[in-house]
This record gives sequence, structure tokens and C-alpha cells, in this order.
Amino acid sequence: MRAAHLPERSPSGGLYAPSEVSRAEWRALVTASAHSEPKLLPEVALDARRGAQAEPVLFWRKNDRGARALAVLERRPVRLARAPGLGRLTSMSALRVVGSDLFGDVDRGSAEAFIGAASAAIDGRNTGCVWFDDLDTGSPLAEPIEAARRKRLIDVFSPFAPQPHWYIRFPDPPAAYWKTLPGKARYKLRRKARAFSHRVVAITEPGEVEAFLQKARAISERSWQGKRFGLRVRASAAEIREAKILAAAGAFRSYLLERDDGTPVAFVLGTQWQGRFRHEETGYDMAFAELSPGIVLLYGLLGDLLAREPPELLDFGAGDAEYKRSFANVYRESGRVALIRRGGYPLAASALARGWLGAERRGRDVLRRTGIYEKARRLYRGRR
Repeated sequence: MRAAHLPERSPSGGLYAPSEVSRAEWRALVTASAHSEPKLLPEVALDARRGAQAEPVLFWRKNDRGARALAVLERRPVRLARAPGLGRLTSMSALRVVGSDLFGDVDRGSAEAFIGAASAAIDGRNTGCVWFDDLDTGSPLAEPIEAARRKRLIDVFSPFAPQPHWYIRFPDPPAAYWKTLPGKARYKLRRKARAFSHRVVAITEPGEVEAFLQKARAISERSWQGKRFGLRVRASAAEIREAKILAAAGAFRSYLLERDDGTPVAFVLGTQWQGRFRHEETGYDMAFAELSPGIVLLYGLLGDLLAREPPELLDFGAGDAEYKRSFANVYRESGRVALIRRGGYPLAASALARGWLGAERRGRDVLRRTGIYEKARRLYRGRR
């Protein structure tokens, strides 16, 4: 039965309830698409979120030439700005685009149909916006989004200007990657690793994931990311179920740094699928910050990736960082983007968020000019 809140569809594609799309076709498209995400698989998008308040929505297009395109949109609230005291005023219901892209046969027609269908779903009540965690500026969706904005069908909100999105493209043979790093950098990595008595554990099997997530949660509670943004890994029943399903599909690949006595110190939550390793979440216990546990873990992670089933690409995920620039050899630009209904509460919330973020940026610029900002940032993250 078709969900009542979905907009009318056009022959070029539209939004569907999951029950209206063949699971076999859905899975085959995700499996065949280059650089798709394992979280797009139906067993993850549906079964891992069993019991959630609302099931996801699918954009599905299949034309007379057999071309197919797919996007998975989750229903969840988003906050446009982390403004003290203004959280509720800058929050709204959203359709979050999993993987921040359209997958399959993505031509101009598919991209325009998707943005048209997504824009029509923004009603201000059930859906305040369509949210992209990390939209590539070179994505085929960028032009249709800009066209919809010019036609005043939607407003486009970006909390920040596009940032570098860093990757490692591994050479052939993959182990030759180490030689692409300066000799001095390799020496420092080996020295840091020797200075910290540790072991790096790879987690890939369903039976390993629950214990790993519990340890990652404990580290997250003591990390600077957890203190600033809240827990990055909660080890909830839904997270554990999703991780087990990903592991059963051969797509879960995460890492834990432990001291020799078994104390968990740092983690990387990751997946590997279709030749791409995704570095999704990371954190380290700030009590060990002077030993550079994040870098030591990344060094061990890279060693394992290059030794066993090496991917073609390592994706560091959204956001710029010094360690990403040090290890990466490819970058694009990307950023968060929200498509917002014009008028009413969503537009007022985005205006408030813009005002707060603008003031926050101006304050940071002043601190940067005085040299205070970087010093405070390093101290906050437990570094000297």
C-alpha cells in the first residue's frame, strides 16, 4: 500500500515505500553500483532499523531502456546549527539521503527526477528538509539542486562552505603506498608506534561486533569528540544489529587499539564495500593523547589494509583534518546541504541558524588572527 505522505510520481521516477520495490532488484542495483554503500542494502536499511518510528523512503527510477537509479532516505530529526539555547528552534524533521548521493544509472534525467521528487516531499510538517551529510560539489545532483533554488522551489542551506574531502588512492601494488610518504614521515610513524606498547585488532565477524562497539562507546565517552558533540558510538541495540548485518554481508571492517594489558585506547569504525574502505567514526581516550593513539592506530590500520584484501580507495569521510592531509593523496570538495521548503517554520529556522553560524565564524576569525584559536583547539583535544 502506498504511503499517504509521498508526493505524486512522474513516469521518470518518484518516492516509494520500501514494500513497493522488489528487494531482489534493490539489492542487485546496490551490489552492481560502483562506490555504493553497504548501508544502502535492503537488509541494512530495513532490517537493521526494525522497530524505528518510521521506515525509510526510496527514490526509484526504472525507464523503458532498463536504466535504474536508487536513493534511500531515512526519516530523522536534524539540527541546522549547534546553537546554545536554540537547539529546538534550529531543529526539524528531515529525509536524510543515505550516502548523500543517487546510485545506479545516474544521468541528468535521474538526477533531475530525484531532486524534483525530494523537493515535492518537503511539506514543512512531516518533512522540513531533505538533508545531505556530505554532498560532493561535483555530484550530478549539484546542478538540479541549483536549478530548483533558482526557480524558488526550495531554499538551499549549507552550515559551512565546502571543505576538502580526503582520500587515499592506493597504487599497484598497494604496499607501494608507503614509499609515497616522505622518509621522515615514515620514520616518525615507526617511532610513535614503538613508543606505545600496543596491539591493533581488526574486527570483521558478526560475533565480534558487540564487544567492539561496547569498547568503542567507552572510548567515545572519554574522547574530545564525545565531550564536544556527544557520543559518536552508543552501542545501542540498533547499532549492534546493523553492525552484525554489515559483518554478515562481508562489509564490516573496524579497528581497535589496545594497550598490552588489554585497555582499549582508540577505535576506528569502518566498512569496506565495492573496493572502498570508509573511515566512518574515530576516537581516542584523551588520557593517552600525548602518545598519539589516533596516529598509531591509523598506522596499524593501514598496515592491515595493505596486507589483507586491500581496497582501491580509503575514504576519510567528511571534514578537514591535519592527519587526513598527511596521509591522503586525493581530495574533492564537499559539505552538508539541506533542501528546505520556502516559507513557514523551516525557512525561519534556517535564517536563525545562518545568523548564529555567521556570528560564530566571525568570532573564530578574530581568535585565529590573534593565534588563540589553534592553541585552544589543541589543548581541548588533549595535545600540547
